[in-house]
Amino acid sequence: MKINKAMILAAGLGTRMQPLTLKTPKPLIKIGSYNLLERSINLLIEHGIKELVINVHHLADQIENFIKKKILKLKLLYLMKELNYSILVEEFSKVQKVLMMILL
Repeated sequence: MKINKAMILAAGLGTRMQPLTLKTPKPLIKIGSYNLLERSINLLIEHGIKELVINVHHLADQIENFIKKKILKLKLLYLMKELNYSILVEEFSKVQKVLMMILL
């Protein structure tokens, strides 16, 4: 069985990397020429991943803008993490469905 679906968890606040992450989400912190998210996506593509879910929250608009500027060779879906409990329950249900799609 070949795995062709993956999920990147990119919703954390990056508190251990503050003050760097106060204005830039941790996935967009650059190490050398590439940021952490770009490195992860490139590795997944190199290993045959065709569908990708990225769970975002902290400074999510920056991550979305970064991805929009990239030409990706895979299908992409965002999941927004909300702190409102009722929305969180609804989003958890969506995450659960996506995880089931990935695992099946």
